[in-house]
Amino acid sequence: MAGGYKAPRDGTEQLTGAMADQRERLRELERPTGTSIGSLVQQVQQTLANIVAQVNTIATAWMAANAYTKAQVDSKVASPGTIAPVDVNASGNVSAANVTASGQVVSAGIVRSPGTKSNTVTVGYSAVYIDSSGNMGGNTSTRRSKTNIVPLEIDLDAFLGLQAYRFQRHTDVLEMGEGAPWQSGLMAEDVEPVAPLNVWLDEDGLVAGVRYEELVVPLLMAVQRERTLRVSLEERVAALEAQSVADGGVS
Repeated sequence: MAGGYKAPRDGTEQLTGAMADQRERLRELERPTGTSIGSLVQQVQQTLANIVAQVNTIATAWMAANAYTKAQVDSKVASPGTIAPVDVNASGNVSAANVTASGQVVSAGIVRSPGTKSNTVTVGYSAVYIDSSGNMGGNTSTRRSKTNIVPLEIDLDAFLGLQAYRFQRHTDVLEMGEGAPWQSGLMAEDVEPVAPLNVWLDEDGLVAGVRYEELVVPLLMAVQRERTLRVSLEERVAALEAQSVADGGVS
């Protein structure tokens, strides 16, 4: 109608207006203020403090369970105890009061034991041997450990005819001159054709030394032969004496 007449708003218009007012109030509430910002900062700082505390707790527990203290490291360096790695390589010298190994101990160099010479063993002792591979061990003498057992044959006259010598070793003379110690023994080259089982060979199959500890075997055979000859001679003498008595001679 003319004259600027406005019809009264119905319920929908009132509701729409109320909603618009609420949206405006919400926008006002959502606008940050000094108070709300300060509260938010405090909340963030507290959250960070809680996170740092939790990280410190976790790190402390992990360090206690999985890391060494300086004192523990110093103790391990001074006394390592059992070493866990499978292989341990050392480029320098290793010193220890006592060394125990459950497996093989292999040395590509010379094995020295200065104290062994003065260590007297009196119970259950046996000879120690070294084979062509450098393995050290004993040598059993039981029948159950052997096969293809046959009597030993050897030219005892040739064996007993071996020449014994006294000599000085080249290395000793080079180091000590004429004051080098004298030794006695046989020449392996002489023993090999007579008693080949009583010499040992080097890596190239060349005769290298005499197995002196096994020379007792042919020596025993020589003694046995001499005993047999002696017994035979004694029996012959006894028979001749008996015959002399029977013939009226003097016993």
